[in-house]
Amino acid sequence: MTGEPAQTIDAFHRGAFHLVQPKGRGHRAGMDAMLLAALVADDRPVRVADLGAGAGAAGLAVASRLASADVVLFERSAEMADYARRSILLPENAHLAARVSVVEADVALTAKARNDAGLIDESFHHVIMNPPFNDAGDRRTPDALKAEAHAMTDGLFESWIRTAGAIMIPGGQLSLIARPESIAEIVDACGRRFGGIEMTAIHPRERENAVRILVTAIKGSRARLSLRAPLIMHEEGSHKFSPSSMISTMAGRPMPGFDPRQLAGDEVEQQLDVQPGNHDGDHIGDAAQPAGSHQFAHLSLAGGEHDEREDGERKLQAEHDLREDQKLRRALVAVPDGDDRRRHDGDRPGD
Repeated sequence: MTGEPAQTIDAFHRGAFHLVQPKGRGHRAGMDAMLLAALVADDRPVRVADLGAGAGAAGLAVASRLASADVVLFERSAEMADYARRSILLPENAHLAARVSVVEADVALTAKARNDAGLIDESFHHVIMNPPFNDAGDRRTPDALKAEAHAMTDGLFESWIRTAGAIMIPGGQLSLIARPESIAEIVDACGRRFGGIEMTAIHPRERENAVRILVTAIKGSRARLSLRAPLIMHEEGSHKFSPSSMISTMAGRPMPGFDPRQLAGDEVEQQLDVQPGNHDGDHIGDAAQPAGSHQFAHLSLAGGEHDEREDGERKLQAEHDLREDQKLRRALVAVPDGDDRRRHDGDRPGD
C-alpha cells in the first residue's frame, strides 16, 4: 500500500516459519539469530523469553524447532514489535502462533516496573538475547531504526543479564550472542547470578580472529567457566562452509543439527566474511548475495576437532560440575512466592 514502509516476508528453517521484516532499513535477521536459537535444546514443556527480539527471528526459530516451547518476544521498539506481531499472524506460521506472543517492553527495567511491564520474576526456563553491541565509537548508521537495534549503551550487559536472572527460574539457561570484546562485561554481569558459563568463539576462517561469541550459563550453577572448541565457518580462501561447521556435536556434547550448506539468501550467504572496520552491519558480515527468499536449516553448534586426551583431574571436575547442573535442571520449577533463598539475580521480587 502506498505510504507504508517496504517489507519482505522471508522463509527460515526450510519454510518452517516465516518472518516479516523491514526492507532497506532497520535490523534484518540472519545468521546471528539462527546461531542464538540453536543454543536452546529442551524437549520438555518450557517457557522461553527472547529479550530484544526485533521482528522475532530467534524466538520463532526456537518455537519452530521445539514443539513444547512457549515463547514470549520482548521488544522495546513499537515498530519492530509490530513486525513481530505480523509475523505471528502470517498463515505460514499458524502452526506455532498459539505458542508465541509479543510484549512491548524495555528489558532494562527493574523491580516493580519490570514486573508490571510483563517481565515476571522467575517465570521462564530459558532466556535468549542478541543485544545491541556496537560501541559508541563505531561508525554510526544514519538509519534510526537500525541504530536503535545496534547501539550499545553503558551497562547494557549488566542490565540485560540482571533482567534475565530475575525472570528466570533457578536452574534456567541464559543464551546470548555477542562480540568477543564483550567477554569481560558478560562474565562480570553473570556474577553470582549465573555459573557454568560456556563460550564458543565463531571465526570466519582458520587463522582469522573471532567475530562473535556464543555464551550459555545456568542460573545458580557453581560450575566453572568453559571455553569450547571454536566454530570455523568457512573454508580457507572461499565462502564455502567448512566441514567443522557441519559437525553435529560440540566438544562431544549433543546439540541440534547444523547444516550450513542449506543456508541461502541475501542476508546470510557471506555473513561470516567480515572485513576490518565493518561495525555497521546487521550480523556476522554484510556482503549481499541475492538468491531469493531466506532458507535456514535446523541449526546447532560445533567447532573443530575434540581432543579426547583430557586431563584426569579436569575430567573429574567436569563430571562433578555436570552432576551439580543436572540437579539444578531437575529443579526447574517456580519457587513459591516469598522464598528468596535461591535467588541470584540481585533483585528481590517487587523491589
